[in-house]
Amino acid sequence: MRIIMLCLLLAAALASCTYREDDVSNHPQARELIGTKYKVVQDIRAYGVRPHSGAEAQYIIITAPPGFSGPEVAFEDTVHAGAELTVLKVLKTNRLLDDPYTVIVRLDRTDLHSALPIQLELFNTNVGASALILNPAFYQRIEPTTPTHVSKRK
Repeated sequence: MRIIMLCLLLAAALASCTYREDDVSNHPQARELIGTKYKVVQDIRAYGVRPHSGAEAQYIIITAPPGFSGPEVAFEDTVHAGAELTVLKVLKTNRLLDDPYTVIVRLDRTDLHSALPIQLELFNTNVGASALILNPAFYQRIEPTTPTHVSKRK
């Protein structure tokens, strides 16, 4: 009986190791983030990520320093201060030890040209005061401009 319980526990642990992302863009907290624009205020890093060392990159992760390395990195580049990003989608992951959110973004005003999806994982140096706030030391929110209405007088 003890071996069966140990096997079940091991099977449950292995099943939870499968990485998963769920689109939560329509959830109330995440919905507020969609369409939000940020200006990069300090240089950050962009990494092309691949499933194994012989493969092409499948997506790009942008992150504030210190960054990362390993065989999954297909290329590395700098996203310079002044670049702008727009949040397109919010994903909730099943990461156990980090905040569980990743945002899909569009990058503008940058030399980084790629058709690959761009992710910003909201943990470590990317996250601000809470799980769905970007670190203001690297990402400054661009407030939307409100159009000024011109009154027509006769």
